[in-house]
Amino acid sequence: MSPPPFEKLVLGFGTAIAAVTYLYWTYVGVSAGEGWTSEPAARAFVVLGASTVLALVFRLAVFVNTDRS
Repeated sequence: MSPPPFEKLVLGFGTAIAAVTYLYWTYVGVSAGEGWTSEPAARAFVVLGASTVLALVFRLAVFVNTDRS
């Protein structure tokens, strides 16, 4: 039996949350009169990085708990 696709779900939701984060902080920056800055991209990159780390932790957990005998 194959393990559940936890890492795929985490990466999918993480990508969606990063896109929403980018759009939100871009809107906030433009509304405040700051114009286009790199801050929204940096915040979205942090979200993507965190979701990637979480997906790797799930993959490692599945690997450790798999019976290889």
